[in-house]
Amino acid sequence: MEFPLYYLSNTAVDSKLFSFIIITLIIITTNICTIIYKVLKKHYIKNYYQQKGN
Repeated sequence: MEFPLYYLSNTAVDSKLFSFIIITLIIITTNICTIIYKVLKKHYIKNYYQQKGN
């Protein structure tokens, strides 16, 4: 059974809810990517300085 996207655009409430869900997903994804990037960057810099020190 495929999800009826056309049904969501039938009423204003459904399309608002749909766009709200999409925006929320985008924000969550961006935050997760930022956290991963910061952790990797910190880890990389720490390793880089440890290698330089030795």
